[in-house]
Amino acid sequence: MVRFGRTTRIGTAERLDHRMSGGDFAHSGDTREQAELDAGNDLRVSTWWGGEWARALNAISFAVKDHDRRFVHVSPGFADRLGTSPQQLIGLSDADLPGMAEADRYRIRAEEDTVISGNLPLAITVRFRQRDGWTGHGVGIRFPVAGPDGRPGVGSLLLDITEHVRAKERFALFMQHSGAFGAIKDLNQHYIWVTDTVAKHHGRHVDEVVGRTPAEVCDPEVAELELAQDTAMLEAGGGPMTFELRDRGAGDAPLVRRGTRFTFTDADGRTCIGSVFIDVTAEVEASARAAAAEERFTSFMRHNPAAAVMKDAEGRYLWANPAYFHTYRVDPDHFVGRTIHDLTDTETAAYATALDQQVMSSGQPLRDTSRHTRGDGSTGVDIGYRFPLPAPDGRTGLGAVSIDITELHEAREAAMRAEARYRELFEHSGIPIIVFDLGGKVVNANIAYAQMIGHSLSHLRSLHIRDLVTGTTAVKDKPRWDKLVSGEIGRYRSRAMLRHAKGTLSAAVATMSLISSPDGTPQYVYSVTDPVADIDTDLAPRAATGPVPQLEEERLCREEHTILTTLAAGGTLAEAGTALHLSRQGVNHHVTKLRRRLGLPERTRTAGLVARAYAVGILVPGTWPPHTAAPYS
Repeated sequence: MVRFGRTTRIGTAERLDHRMSGGDFAHSGDTREQAELDAGNDLRVSTWWGGEWARALNAISFAVKDHDRRFVHVSPGFADRLGTSPQQLIGLSDADLPGMAEADRYRIRAEEDTVISGNLPLAITVRFRQRDGWTGHGVGIRFPVAGPDGRPGVGSLLLDITEHVRAKERFALFMQHSGAFGAIKDLNQHYIWVTDTVAKHHGRHVDEVVGRTPAEVCDPEVAELELAQDTAMLEAGGGPMTFELRDRGAGDAPLVRRGTRFTFTDADGRTCIGSVFIDVTAEVEASARAAAAEERFTSFMRHNPAAAVMKDAEGRYLWANPAYFHTYRVDPDHFVGRTIHDLTDTETAAYATALDQQVMSSGQPLRDTSRHTRGDGSTGVDIGYRFPLPAPDGRTGLGAVSIDITELHEAREAAMRAEARYRELFEHSGIPIIVFDLGGKVVNANIAYAQMIGHSLSHLRSLHIRDLVTGTTAVKDKPRWDKLVSGEIGRYRSRAMLRHAKGTLSAAVATMSLISSPDGTPQYVYSVTDPVADIDTDLAPRAATGPVPQLEEERLCREEHTILTTLAAGGTLAEAGTALHLSRQGVNHHVTKLRRRLGLPERTRTAGLVARAYAVGILVPGTWPPHTAAPYS
């Protein structure tokens, strides 16, 4: 028991044996007491409390109760926790303190009874309500003291650890809700503390992990890796080191953790291993996808035949693919950081810079075809596409993709020159030429054909082949036309009766040829027409004494039809007259018209008249009795 005077040690508890004069307990607020020693080596309590040691205790929180459990001394720190002053607490008991819960009163009374009955100090932890309404925390001891009358009292020494407890709670809450994989182990790999995240990852409760080693709760490969990482960190001096762990998470999905391992010394002086890891699976997967995308882009651009380049906002080159260096004859080792003015002639550079600035100012892509000068001095033509592009520095740069079309451009120019020559020959050739589409519509014709047929070129383009030949010719040539446009045959020659714009007919030999596209698809029918003086069976023009007059419209009148078919059947003009109820003079009139229409001399015999009708297609060969190809009126 503590008596104020000498200090002794009993068992494991330090005891203060002091004697007090003046009867009752005193407190540090009693200013009447003086600090002096008497002959009996007594010390007045106010002097003892006023010493340096007492001031230290007051700062910690110190209180003394008498046998009736009333406060006889209270330090300022103790009173401050209760929101009052030491003088206001003297003489009060716990029952007099406002706001103290009944359970707390019973607990304090039980602790004080234990101290007095056992005459030994008692370690305590307390919670109390602070002036701001929040709960405070403390640790300390209760110990026995003796009053002047020898009756026992109780002293309490309390250290306020509220901030420590709150920091610990905040840390625990932070680690619990942060999702971090936090753990503390001893040097033998036994877990001292883990977060809920660690325990849940292993399918266990925190209590089932603490005290065990990674080998007992983790996958063997992960446990081995953790040991290796801890060992590497310890061998490096115990300082913080960053590591990565690859594991399996929920549903056996890949889990990647990245964090730090470190050492520290705990309150007991033990060296512990701490680790804090976070789940970086999404980041790692995103990085892997980005790397794969970068590899695909790099591979694509490396093999892409189109020249690609990137520039910053000032027009300095940042990157180009191999096709760019090949196309423009640029040295890759002296490229990045330079501008187009460093690589080509002034005119090309000025033109390209103007296009770049147009894209940058408008923010819109631009397509162009231009001639350029390469790095080796040669020239070429490219077709390019410029567009705004975010630059690495956050500003807007420029990207461009172009294709060298120099060979194509030269080929096109050569084709245009050849086409011009062809058109010159086509339009001004003396040979009548006409072009049809596969349906027979006129596509084009030259001047010679227009003059031969009597139509203007513009009007010809609105006509069909049926408008240019007689019905007899159209019917006769249709099978061969169908074979030609289908690609079954490449050409054929035909004897044709052409319709003149004035309504007359003219005989000609037409060579019809199929024109196909480069892939072999039929496109046009090209006709070269040869007017002839006469036509024989093999379609070859015979030597003629002069051109045959153009034939009139092939439609015959009824009398002409009867005369021709009667003569072709072996009859006479008289028989034809009888059939027509015409006199000989009337029959001769129609025969004269036939000779003129067929371009025959006036004295041509009737046999020649029939032969000419067969030759020009008015009479249909190979039929009996004879009949005309075209209808008659």
